Amino acid sequence: MVVIDFDQCSDLIHKIEKTLSARKDVDPLVYSSFYEFCMAFYNKKLKYKNFYSSALQYLAYTPVEEMSESQKINMLVGMAVAALVSKEIYNFSELLEQPSLVSLKNSGESWMY
Repeated sequence: MVVIDFDQCSDLIHKIEKTLSARKDVDPLVYSSFYEFCMAFYNKKLKYKNFYSSALQYLAYTPVEEMSESQKINMLVGMAVAALVSKEIYNFSELLEQPSLVSLKNSGESWMY
C-alpha cells in the first residue's frame, strides 16, 4: 500500500514553483509535467480552484495533439466539475476558450459541451 504524505507533496510543489519562477530558460515540457503533477495532486485533495488553475496552465504548455482523447476528456470534465462546485471560481471563460473543449462534443460527456 502506498502512503502519500500530502504535506510533503505540497511543500515540494511550492519549492518547484519558486524555482521555476526564478528561471527564464525552462523548457515548456518541464512546465507541462509540473502542472500535470499539480493537477493530479489538487484533484486528490479536492482543491478545485488549484486543480482548475493547474489544468489551465497545463493546457498552456502542452500541445493538444500530444494528449489522448481520453486524457483530454477526463481533464475537461474535471475542469467543468471544478468550475461548477468551487466556491472560488466565478469565471470559467478560459475553459470555454480552450480548443480542446470540442473533444467533449463527440464523447459520452457531450452534455457538458
